[in-house]
Amino acid sequence: MITRLPLKAYEALRTAFKEKMSSYKTTSGSRILDTCYDFTGQETVNIPKVSFSFKGGTVVELLTRKGSFFFFFFFFDSKGVLYVHDMSKVCLAFANNTNVGNVAIFGNVQ
Repeated sequence: MITRLPLKAYEALRTAFKEKMSSYKTTSGSRILDTCYDFTGQETVNIPKVSFSFKGGTVVELLTRKGSFFFFFFFFDSKGVLYVHDMSKVCLAFANNTNVGNVAIFGNVQ
């Protein structure tokens, strides 16, 4: 599941996510996913909370468990936040829209 965001929103998310994930080894991207990590050998991983605030005060938080958790749970609790190729390539499941005028597309299965 991949979410496409307008460029400014995507850049803000990517920057904040990279800051929170700075203690993990990065790896090359994959097609449209440019923020990827190598979790080989990691017993636990802290996944930052991702939420979206909309006009009118609505906030949508994507499902993740707070704090550290084991990879058994990791695959199930990070849907919508991470796209897992394998443990050596786990990517932020967000990409920017190529056209500035495009709207956001939340949770597209490609």
